[in-house]
Amino acid sequence: MRLPFFIVDAFARKPFSGNPAAVVFLEKELEETEYLKFSSEFNLSETAFILPFGGSSHKNATRFSLRWFTPTVEVNLCGHATLASCAALEAFGNAASCFEFETLSGLLKGLKHGKNWCLQFPSNAPVEKDRNWHSEVSTSIFDNLQVISSILYSSATKKMIIILDKKLPVDFLRDLKVDSAKMFASCPSGKVVRGVSITKACAEDEELDFVSRYFSPWNGIPEDPVNGSSHTNLAPLWSKLLGKVELRAKMVSKRGGELFLKVGENQVMIGGPSYLFAAGHLSF
Repeated sequence: MRLPFFIVDAFARKPFSGNPAAVVFLEKELEETEYLKFSSEFNLSETAFILPFGGSSHKNATRFSLRWFTPTVEVNLCGHATLASCAALEAFGNAASCFEFETLSGLLKGLKHGKNWCLQFPSNAPVEKDRNWHSEVSTSIFDNLQVISSILYSSATKKMIIILDKKLPVDFLRDLKVDSAKMFASCPSGKVVRGVSITKACAEDEELDFVSRYFSPWNGIPEDPVNGSSHTNLAPLWSKLLGKVELRAKMVSKRGGELFLKVGENQVMIGGPSYLFAAGHLSF
């Protein structure tokens, strides 16, 4: 069997930046074990598998089944691999301006916005917690907890959000050394927390509203270079704090990536550029 595949740097305008995802075009469902085998072979944070509905081809379909896998587990939601899927379909010759994806998180839409793609996700506004909530996770990251302004949590995504003191420069977050193994060991069950966003407002850059980094060792991802799904929490949070509906964000990981966001009543629009890095066929 030969299956087309693509590697796309999502939320990136140039190679070696953004968040790389593999996208595999399926002709039929695979055996469950095969999804993880392919994902482990690519060894990227996420591999997306897309299958057209109704016997259509990837070149003319607009509705697909979409599943996401890390090298170790299937995940319910992945923003950057969904953005990569839209870019891969376009590169394959599909001229549609809207794609619908049936996923474990429900129906997701990818919409063409100028030269870029944007995604509609359910909004998952986090709830503020006491600053000592799951302090074992915080202490695994920071020597001094005074740098933390507040802590929030989304039960829908099992993500913990740490807002840094606004007086700290962006470089504090960019240069922060995080031991993801220590983070995992602080809360190994993964029953409550499965991801941690560290974020702060970006007053010193008029073109950006906030910056962040995202860690998910519970899903086999020490640090995600650019994470879309975490912005289903961050977008409504910063929209409320800053009083803005449209936001520009940047993830300040080593690779880095840029996102534009629009917050609705129950949805978040997440968009950004994509760079097609590689394409080929899997033979097995």
